[in-house]
Amino acid sequence: RVWEKLIEKKTGKPILDDGKEVTASKEFIAETESGKIELEFTLNSTALAGKTIVVFEDMYNDKIKIATHSEIDDKEQSIFIPKIGTKLTEKDSGEKEMHAFEDINLTDEIGYENLLVGAKYFVKGRVINKKTGETIAEAEREFSPEKESGLLKLDFALNAGKLNGASLVCFEEIYSTDGEGKPAKLVAEHKDINDESQSVKIIKKELTKTGDSTGTIFYILGLAIAAIAVVTIKYRKFR
Repeated sequence: RVWEKLIEKKTGKPILDDGKEVTASKEFIAETESGKIELEFTLNSTALAGKTIVVFEDMYNDKIKIATHSEIDDKEQSIFIPKIGTKLTEKDSGEKEMHAFEDINLTDEIGYENLLVGAKYFVKGRVINKKTGETIAEAEREFSPEKESGLLKLDFALNAGKLNGASLVCFEEIYSTDGEGKPAKLVAEHKDINDESQSVKIIKKELTKTGDSTGTIFYILGLAIAAIAVVTIKYRKFR
């Protein structure tokens, strides 16, 4: 029988799911001197973003331990779970609010953790109208991290002329890539529609208000009438 459990690399403690250690075991009969067997783990991984998990194994013959493999730094025994967070702003000013000009440029700064150094990844981003759910702009790019944690940027160009008062949010996904550099498997995403860091606001266009022109018109007419009266009086006086 082979028995395995999941360990968090940073703490060296077992991974818990609903308060219990995550383990798996399997009985088998060896048909050859060397071979492979597979075990599966079932757990809720939502709280494991950004963590590295290491699998420890023990092998038993009846109740006697005959082999063990518990090397915390062994990458072949490790599972790397990435984590990302983002900040969306106007590209040039870094502001979170902007006026509804025809064309604006946004930059999404993506912070990532626990990616494999030198591996090729593909990142996709979508700018979405919070109220309607409509995708306003999209961007994507390949990248290869030089460190496990770092920053990368996605730029978006969009027409904001009809987005008066709209709140926009950016959703991001990071994929591993296949041999041709195309997206293969989703490894991390950030899609919190209420995250202010992921959001920007398009300020409503306000029409310039002018004062009541009625009084001005009567004032101008009054001056004109007075001028005519003066001319008439002077003309009669010297006639």
